[in-house]
Amino acid sequence: MDLYYVQRSLGHTDIHTTQIYAYISNKDLQGKINMAFGKRISEKNYSTEDPLKVLKLKFANGELSREEFEEKYMLLSEI
Repeated sequence: MDLYYVQRSLGHTDIHTTQIYAYISNKDLQGKINMAFGKRISEKNYSTEDPLKVLKLKFANGELSREEFEEKYMLLSEI
């Protein structure tokens, strides 16, 4: 399914939010999506103080599995 369609259907303004809910296991596909939105794979600069936002970005970039994301999200949500 087209990720833009999913984004619009869910009302997300940022495609990275949609990627959090669209588990993509194929690294090549993930790289193409990142390139389509102007984000090169080598650009992993998480210059934010919000750990939840960093966690979401890492999951959206395929750096974390769904299980890792959920576990860390639960831990950070308790703080």
